[in-house]
Amino acid sequence: MGSGTILDLGSGTGYLSIEIAKKISGIQVYGIDLSRQMVRIARRHARGVENAQFEFGNAADLPFEDNSIDFIVSTGSLHHWKTPARVFDECYRVLKIGKEAWIYDGCPDAFKDQADRNRIRREYGFLVYRIGTKVAELHGFAMEEYESEIKDILDQTEFKDSYHMELTDVWMKITLKKHR
Repeated sequence: MGSGTILDLGSGTGYLSIEIAKKISGIQVYGIDLSRQMVRIARRHARGVENAQFEFGNAADLPFEDNSIDFIVSTGSLHHWKTPARVFDECYRVLKIGKEAWIYDGCPDAFKDQADRNRIRREYGFLVYRIGTKVAELHGFAMEEYESEIKDILDQTEFKDSYHMELTDVWMKITLKKHR
């Protein structure tokens, strides 16, 4: 049993937020999405899940108090952000000191090495492998872009000295930690 507040940026249809809320009853999960249609769908999916709430909103202007969020997650939305530096700074503003944000976005480079392709196919099956390949190509950045543009953006934010990027299967995981 946990407690606290989790924020899902770009929550889409809400499935991740809802699953988190169901598994940890003592927390409040907020999903924020820039699509009113996605928020409507997420709210419909969340009926009966009291600790999951979905709101229309822009990740670059979060409707939360400073130092009020225990954890932020975002899966597959970074490549949609028009002002990523602003979103990263908003994450920093709302996170409590010592807490983290995990930002996941696709990276097709995960499929460049034959050994990695074989391992992913073996672990997840052919269908997930094929879907993952397409998702990573269409929703994310190449490794070179993470190492240059995304890194340059992060270096201009409050997280400039407290982030880490690592390739995890089809996802690039960016871990951001608020130190002060």
